[in-house]
Amino acid sequence: MRSTILLLLALLLAGPLAAAERCTYEATPDDFKWTELQPGLDYAQWSRKASKGVPRIHAHLLRVALDRGFSLLALRTQGGGLKIEEMIAEVNDTGAQIVAALNGDYFSFGDRVKDSLGLFITAGQVLRYPANTATLAQDEAGFLHIGRFKLTQTLYLPEGRQAVIDAANEPPARNGLYVYSGLYLKKMLGYRGCTQALVRRPSLAPMVNRTLALTIDTAGPSKALASLKDTDLVLLACGSRADELRGLTPGAPLYLETTAPALSHSLLEAISGGPRVLRGAAPGDEIADEGFSMALRFYLPSRHPRSAAGVSADGRTLYLLAVEGRGISRSSGISSVDAGCLLAAAGASDALLFDGGGSSVIYGNGRFLNKPHLGRRFTFRDLANAVAVRKLGTLEGR
Repeated sequence: MRSTILLLLALLLAGPLAAAERCTYEATPDDFKWTELQPGLDYAQWSRKASKGVPRIHAHLLRVALDRGFSLLALRTQGGGLKIEEMIAEVNDTGAQIVAALNGDYFSFGDRVKDSLGLFITAGQVLRYPANTATLAQDEAGFLHIGRFKLTQTLYLPEGRQAVIDAANEPPARNGLYVYSGLYLKKMLGYRGCTQALVRRPSLAPMVNRTLALTIDTAGPSKALASLKDTDLVLLACGSRADELRGLTPGAPLYLETTAPALSHSLLEAISGGPRVLRGAAPGDEIADEGFSMALRFYLPSRHPRSAAGVSADGRTLYLLAVEGRGISRSSGISSVDAGCLLAAAGASDALLFDGGGSSVIYGNGRFLNKPHLGRRFTFRDLANAVAVRKLGTLEGR
């Protein structure tokens, strides 16, 4: 019975996905009346009234020219689970200047601390990589990319031993090897049946396609750590893998290699979402390729508030989109593919979705541009992370 229901759901889903590749709205580049908020940062609104069965829509867009002195920032403050305005305020307090932001990746709604479901890299630090969904990234040369980037982390131990790490900053399973970062966690819990090593590194050097030299500080049975420095890493081996970290001695060297075979450069910032809704300026929906749950596969083609990001063909211009809905009289929301259609008309070549619904919020030049929640000018939802844009030379605290 269960398999029959799932089959029927899949068949129902197949129709909307195929039809959704046609754009509902006929948007053109001339429709976007861009207003300069500051040099290199432009803002536009785009609206259509309801007509002939096509629902009303109201969208907000930001266009950021990275070569005008801006950079991407995958934003999440230490400890997580904050509203976007709180994330922005905490980073600005370090000396940064955030000029634009959009809510980021999906997360498990019931969790007290919100963790992103996909790849997450900030300031070159690989903080999560549990899913293979579309990701917005910036490499060390300053170019933007949208793609699916598979990462592998390998630990090189004394006596020529090697061990592949299962995940970063995730709750441990019964049998597994994990790495935890002080940049992501304020403290570490202890886990029975696990072996632990606290390792130090001299700086927050970029990790992707690099090998980091680490030094063991302490090693032994897992125990709670009340305070972690940003540069600290904790290795945790549980169950059948616990022996892989036994016998380590303080002061001994370790090496952590992070590889992304599809990339020739290191990534400095990366934040996942998905699905990809624009490839080579052609709108489409890649839900089936990215392993989304059945619930999300129904949610994505229907009309909801949406957040999405696009990049230009040369990888130097970023587009951020938020479409209103749910209690907003001027907008009924938008499908996932229509988000790609709007970004293509605005000038993007590739695009992906981020979390939508009540999470959808866009910020520019010091204020919210949309009405994030039921027409109110404030947010109410803690988020896993956010896509941000900062002015170069304004990140002294990181």
